[in-house]
Amino acid sequence: MLVVSRYRSAELPLIIGDRGAKMAINWSTVTAAHVEQACAIVRGRPRFREKTVGLILYHGAHQFSAKEVLSEAYRVANGLPTGSTLRFASGEPTLRVLRRLGFRADRLPAAEKPAG
Repeated sequence: MLVVSRYRSAELPLIIGDRGAKMAINWSTVTAAHVEQACAIVRGRPRFREKTVGLILYHGAHQFSAKEVLSEAYRVANGLPTGSTLRFASGEPTLRVLRRLGFRADRLPAAEKPAG
């Protein structure tokens, strides 16, 4: 199993393999086609729910978790097993990768609770 640790910098999370080998994630391996495929995979999951707050990827009539789709797209692009765990800090770098590939991605704030 591969695990990705926290960023060393804003753009370079690390992949840590089963034997402790470390390598930086290379987001340039992910294409728009990989994101499209990842959306289909995520949408087909039994527990799929539309995302309404946080980092959102808009695709078709759906709102996806941008981090979940980008993680899946990275696995697809690099031939990693579906069960691979990728852990990386999300935020603007996640949105930038998706936008660079031509997708609409935004950060939606949580609705404020009424005072009272």
